[in-house]
Amino acid sequence: MCSNIIHLKICTQVSQLQKLQLSTKGVERFELLAENIYFPLKYTSKLIQQFPSLIDIQLQVLSFDTCVHLVDILLDGLVNLLHLKIYFIEDTILDNRYLHNYVIEKRRQAFPFNEFNEHKVVVKINKDSLEIYL
Repeated sequence: MCSNIIHLKICTQVSQLQKLQLSTKGVERFELLAENIYFPLKYTSKLIQQFPSLIDIQLQVLSFDTCVHLVDILLDGLVNLLHLKIYFIEDTILDNRYLHNYVIEKRRQAFPFNEFNEHKVVVKINKDSLEIYL
C-alpha cells in the first residue's frame, strides 16, 4: 500500500482504476492524457469519491458536451479543486465570459462557506481544450 502518492498519471482505461490497491485519499493531481483514451462521464462520481483531495485534473473526452457535463460535476464535487484542463475533439465557439460567470456561480452554490477570490478565476476555451483556474 502506497500512502504518499500525490500525482496519479493514468495511461490506461479508467475502468482499470478500480483494480488499483492503494490509498487514494491524498492524491492531489490526476492526469489521463494517453492517446485515444477518453474519460467516460459515467466515472466522474467515482473519481470524486476515490480522489476527494484533487486540486489539479487533466484529462480528455470525446466531445465538448461531455466536457461541459464533466466540469459541472467536478466543480460541484471537489472542494479543493484549483485547476482543471479538459481536452476534447470537437471545436467550440462558446463565449468565455458566459462560462467564467457560470464557474463562479457554480462554486458559490456548491461551497457557499468557502471563500475564494472570484477575480482570480480564469476560464480559457481554445479550439480543443477548456482550462479553468480557481
